[in-house]
Amino acid sequence: MKKLYLISAVTLALGMTAQAQTVNIDFEQDGQYRSLGVYDMWEESPFRKSVLAGNWGVCDNPDKSVDPVMQAPRNGSEKVIALQRSRFGSNAFGLRIDLNEPFRLTKDLQYIHVAAYLKDKPAASRMMVIGLGKRVEEAWNWQTQEVEQFYSLTPLPVKPEEGWQDIVVSVKGWSYAKDDAENQGKGIDIYSLVIVPDVRSAHEDAADWVAYFDNILVDRNSSPRFFTEKYALTFDKAEQNTRQDRNFNGVGLTFNGKNQTHANTGKALYKEDVTKAVFSVKAGATVTPTVSYQGSYMNAYTYVDWLNKGGFTSTINADGTPADASDVVSYTGVTIDGKWKNSKGEDRPNGNNIGGAMPNFTVPASTASGMYRMRYKVDWNDISSAGSPTIKSDGGGIIDVMLNVYNEGDKVKVGAGQLNGDIYLAATGEHLSNYMADYEEAIKIKIVPENGFVQNGFTLRYGYNVNSPVQLDENGNPNWIEVVVPATAVSGIDGTVTIPTEYIRGTEVVIEGDMQQAVTYTVRIVGAPEGEGGLSYCGVAYTDGQTFQSSQYFKADDVEVTPVSTGLAGIVSVNAETKVVTVTYMKALTQITSLDQLSNAKVYQIKSKNNEGYWAWNESITNDYVSIRGVVNAQSGWPADETVKAKYKEEVSPFDNTTVWQITKSAGSYYIYQPACKKYVTRVGRDYKLVDTKTPIDGFKVNDDGTYSIHAGGDMTDGSQNYACIVTNSSPMAVRNWTWNDHGTPVYIIENPNISLGDPVSVTYNFIFDGENKGTETVETVKNAGWPDPTTLPEYTSYTLPEGFVTEDATKDLVITATTPFEASKSFASAQKWYNL
Repeated sequence: MKKLYLISAVTLALGMTAQAQTVNIDFEQDGQYRSLGVYDMWEESPFRKSVLAGNWGVCDNPDKSVDPVMQAPRNGSEKVIALQRSRFGSNAFGLRIDLNEPFRLTKDLQYIHVAAYLKDKPAASRMMVIGLGKRVEEAWNWQTQEVEQFYSLTPLPVKPEEGWQDIVVSVKGWSYAKDDAENQGKGIDIYSLVIVPDVRSAHEDAADWVAYFDNILVDRNSSPRFFTEKYALTFDKAEQNTRQDRNFNGVGLTFNGKNQTHANTGKALYKEDVTKAVFSVKAGATVTPTVSYQGSYMNAYTYVDWLNKGGFTSTINADGTPADASDVVSYTGVTIDGKWKNSKGEDRPNGNNIGGAMPNFTVPASTASGMYRMRYKVDWNDISSAGSPTIKSDGGGIIDVMLNVYNEGDKVKVGAGQLNGDIYLAATGEHLSNYMADYEEAIKIKIVPENGFVQNGFTLRYGYNVNSPVQLDENGNPNWIEVVVPATAVSGIDGTVTIPTEYIRGTEVVIEGDMQQAVTYTVRIVGAPEGEGGLSYCGVAYTDGQTFQSSQYFKADDVEVTPVSTGLAGIVSVNAETKVVTVTYMKALTQITSLDQLSNAKVYQIKSKNNEGYWAWNESITNDYVSIRGVVNAQSGWPADETVKAKYKEEVSPFDNTTVWQITKSAGSYYIYQPACKKYVTRVGRDYKLVDTKTPIDGFKVNDDGTYSIHAGGDMTDGSQNYACIVTNSSPMAVRNWTWNDHGTPVYIIENPNISLGDPVSVTYNFIFDGENKGTETVETVKNAGWPDPTTLPEYTSYTLPEGFVTEDATKDLVITATTPFEASKSFASAQKWYNL
């Protein structure tokens, strides 16, 4: 198929005829405007004082070059207008265009498009459009046509670059008056537009420079008329969603009764998951997109780049349905002439149209088999695929996936290649070579390694041109998808595995078997009732003393623990040197439900109720202290230091799950002791710190839901469930994420019955310098010694070794990994495992 990248203005105008385009100026002939000039918002500007006259003029188009992908110019106009951006004006100096007729601002968003050629712009910065006009209501008769009625900035900085760009800003009337019979004589009339090419301070530039403008259009289409970036966004790809009350949890597509889904994790505003998520449909089929969203009063939008052009068009008809040649295929809500409509053209009562199924759409029957980029967007009342200017503050987001389209009768060629073994069709015993499978046909294969080798899973590629070493095309879309199938997916009984339907897609599937030299492991069972306990590997069960073969890449997560009658939790550890796999059955952790259960002889872990935390600034204390809060609310009084502020806005782990505490009671007072650094928790004012002196804390507050809070000053009789607790940002840290609303979370206290105070165990540290293993050191310590969690140590970071350790000098290239004999559970029930790296 022919690929297009840039979309002409004519294409984007489709379907918009019922929505008046009140301004359309291209400078090809006189009479399209009343007059031209310059304008500066700065009242003392030499251009407003008539000391200087601005330089502007209609001239020849400086760039009519043919775009290599579009095979046509981005802007084919003969004439454009040039503006000299003067260093003697303010940052709001620009080209003024007085219109022949004013246009009315209404309650609906309108968009101003300006084609701009900015090759000589000194730096990336935002552009702005100013509207000059007057309120038309009688009470505003004092206004002239020269009053600044709006200042609309581009959402992102505009870069200096070769070629024309389509600059888009949005405008809306202050009076929210509709342009209809009922509201005649109300609103704001705009008589002049001022195009500001650069809102940086003008004195930063060494010389004046020239900006060129053309094709100025006012309409209700938020999409750029042509793209200068593929699959454009109105925000930076690295942006994070800061709303904690709203979250984009995933997307889906229902076809033929099956809902294909893709979960979204993290807080990124944009996810380009095109190599991770592929939805498959048949050409001509009717399908239903879905979104999973936490929140309300938002809308969902879906787009498909049917021409593989590198961008999405999003034009709609006056009745709300997608226009011909538009890439928007479904949406739940957008306003047209003040009325909410969905992509079926149906009226919606309001803007609360988010969650669940969206309106269905039909895949064009003429669509060729292949991969097409599909975009899901959650946004507020904005049809543009790039996102509205408020998509971040509104808690929206964008997820890009791939849509695989196939046609009736399509076949998929399936083949396999491997060393040190063979792969067969399980049903016939034939070598898997150029087998022609029906589309999305599940295929059962059999893997047979050579003597002395074992299977270690396989890698599968499906899609188009799968033998190409280049996965992504010129638009960043995948030609093929790669899937790694682990050894544990293959039956240890007969070596078979079924390749699911979602991998038999495209024109070809290639399987590369991974055969490795066999390694024999011996099973050891500890702590189970006699005759019980064991593990299963690749579906085969093994008990104490039995052996099994695997590859050198075998790890603890590859096995499943056999339950025992006593209900003890089984923890797996692997010794790669002795080739022994040990399953140790442990007592379940216990949640403390009453302070009377606390024992001075036992150890505890502390688990936050909501498992999340953020540094939060407290302006009443120094930069050495932070509180960690469980819910992010707007904060006032952030520190002036930008580095400190950035640190405090960081998301952090609320608790180190390997840390063990003692919580003791003596003479009616409670004490919290940290064995890792042999210090006590104590309160100074509203701050909790770690100190050498044994000092009682104010006390626990017992909550109704089984959680506890620690008092940190104030009145404990106020009935609040939670109380603030501040922690130090200096090393070592005090207890984390304790209590009170915007400063933290209540906590669970968990008893670990598998650890006894003073119990000697062997702890091994492995030291690596400059990427070279320098050997291990072993020491005797106690189980609750609180050795550092190596996952919290950034790679190649210097670290102070525990006192008494003798090894080579630590440098900035030191990496520490550790194997400790215990770890706190991931939950207070039974999800426990040994700490093995």
